[in-house]
Amino acid sequence: MLLRIALRRVLVLLCLPLLSLPIAPVYAASIRYAAPTDQGSGDCSSWSNACTLQTALTTAVSGDQIWVKMGVHKPATNPAQRTAAFALKSDVAIYGGFAGTETALNQRDWTLNVTVLSGDIDNNDTVDASGVVTTATNIVGSNAYHVVSATNVLSTAVVDGFVITGGQANGTS
Repeated sequence: MLLRIALRRVLVLLCLPLLSLPIAPVYAASIRYAAPTDQGSGDCSSWSNACTLQTALTTAVSGDQIWVKMGVHKPATNPAQRTAAFALKSDVAIYGGFAGTETALNQRDWTLNVTVLSGDIDNNDTVDASGVVTTATNIVGSNAYHVVSATNVLSTAVVDGFVITGGQANGTS
């Protein structure tokens, strides 16, 4: 009996310091849905309520997947925002090639459902039918300096099923 009481006291004394440790919230990985423009409520919860890719990336947490609907996606809509880019996050995967009806990742077809990340924020580049700038001479005006950025991002970030085009890194900073 005395041994049990002594063991309980030892366990309590060992566990007390653990109560003061900060606890990081644990989030369940989820799928966020993105389209070139907000759909429905724009809360990223489904294809009918898809948000923009920029919104999905901002709200994504570790373990999330972002399914991106075909079309042209731009990091900004204001031509003055040349520093805007799609900022990748560690442990977040973005997948292009969706028509906007899929329920499984393996249903996408990135060759049929071309998904473009474009730096043409002033909407005046010469592009092909899919929205892709095919040569640097087709860039007109002031595009985003970088279309995608990965600052302090681990190799666990995934970008899959996209055509990235129209960046214009001609700034001085």
